[in-house]
Amino acid sequence: MGVDTKLYISHRWNINDIKDVLQNRLNCDVKITFNEFAPNYVNLHFKERMLHIHTDSQVSGFPAILLSFRSNPEGIGILELLAETFGGILQVQDCNNDALIFDQPDYGNNAFLLNEALKNDPRSGNDLEKFNKFTKQWKNKYSK
Repeated sequence: MGVDTKLYISHRWNINDIKDVLQNRLNCDVKITFNEFAPNYVNLHFKERMLHIHTDSQVSGFPAILLSFRSNPEGIGILELLAETFGGILQVQDCNNDALIFDQPDYGNNAFLLNEALKNDPRSGNDLEKFNKFTKQWKNKYSK
């Protein structure tokens, strides 16, 4: 089994948003294929590559869209481009827990951080000062 690079983005985005960014930023045609047996699994084909998308995923208990490539420099670069556009949590290698957070002023990313804070310390969601401190620590740890 190979190592994958994964990007979790807010579920408020959709397949067409991802397709549009790839077409415009990479200047290429993108073809969407659906799996009739797994309706939440979609592939985007472009530049002799295939991006796997699971539209019904979760990260830290929150609904998310999971985008996945084999881990190599080109795949990582494409997912970083999407992360810079949509925000999200990028896991460069799925075999370890290291992750990068890409901020975007979007409700979904704040929800990811809040849920992560609650998972680590349930009391932090009731204490704004403690939550702000946690958010800064998290961003410093995982931001580019």
